[in-house]
Parts: sequence; structure tokens; C-alpha cells
Amino acid sequence: MDFVIRCNLPPIEGYEKDVGSKANLTTMNPSVVRNNFGQWYKKTKDDYDRLLRRLEEVGDQILYVPALTAPHVERYLRVIIEVVNQHNLPIKTVFPPTGINTLIKSIWTKFGSEVLRPSTGAHMYTLASTICDQIHMYGFYPFSEDTRGRALSYHYYDTKKMIDNRTHNMPEEFRALQQLHMRGALVLHTEPCH
Repeated sequence: MDFVIRCNLPPIEGYEKDVGSKANLTTMNPSVVRNNFGQWYKKTKDDYDRLLRRLEEVGDQILYVPALTAPHVERYLRVIIEVVNQHNLPIKTVFPPTGINTLIKSIWTKFGSEVLRPSTGAHMYTLASTICDQIHMYGFYPFSEDTRGRALSYHYYDTKKMIDNRTHNMPEEFRALQQLHMRGALVLHTEPCH
């Protein structure tokens, strides 16, 4: 049975041809609310409606909120809980245990990776490795151009350029994922699927 994990509350509707439509668990960093749906204290009806539509896409799957150490997290968590409750959405919200990032960082460090703070991708790979027989990862390519020199955006659903991420060491995580791919611990997809 396939178990599909999607990171950071991505839109699926309109992208099904490229990303499929199945999902069992979707992550959402609190920064997703801030960065994609306006500063919530100044929210517009459009911001609210877009967030509601995105949460409705989650349906009855698990919404996992891994970044509980980020600043102002409580404010954004309250926003999500408020929207879920107001609209009686069937989402199952899950939060990680205290200290999970330290544990994940120690696991990656043990295998020779210089992870500053685990990204959502590193976090989800680590979680998936405990429950899945085979792991396929798509969309984890931290460079501004693909192998053919074509420009890439940060996410498939927007036009934002790749960012210089000071919180996570994305090229180092990618190197570690490539090593795991070479060892057969995952299948890392970096080329277009046909």
C-alpha cells in the first residue's frame, strides 16, 4: 500500500497531472500561513478563503505540524485550529514529541551529514524510514537550475526563486539523500517523470 506524504501544505488541485492526487499525511510549518496566506492579523477575505480551500484539500488525512520551535508558532497554530474548528474539517492534527529535531539531527549527524536544523524533507524521510518498506522522494532538489540548465522555482506551485536558506543546509541534505539513494535506502527522483 502506498502512503503519500506531502510537505508544507502544497496545493494539489490543478497540479494532479504532475504530482498526483493521493495524500495520507501533509505537513505544515507555521510559516506556511505567514508566507502564503498573508500576515494573519491583517488577513483579507481572500487570504482566509485560500487557506480554507487548502485545508479542505487535506480532507481527512493527517496534518502534521513539525516546526514547533519557530518563533510565533502559537499564533499560527491557533489560526489553523480556528479554521479547522469553525468549518468542522475532518483533519487529524498531529504534533511531534518535544526534542524530535534534536533526535533527527543526531541521527543524520551519526551518518555523516552536517545538518544544521533538519528541514521538513529530512524530518519526513526520517519518519518515513520507520514505517515504510520503500521510500520515493520527489521535489527535493535544492538548486536554482536543473541538470539541463533550466531555471527552477522553489516550489512547483509558485514562481519564487530558490532561496539561500540559512536555517537549513539544503545542499548538504541533498548530498545525504543522494548517498541514501546510492545505498538503496530511498529512490530520489530528480528528473521529470513520464
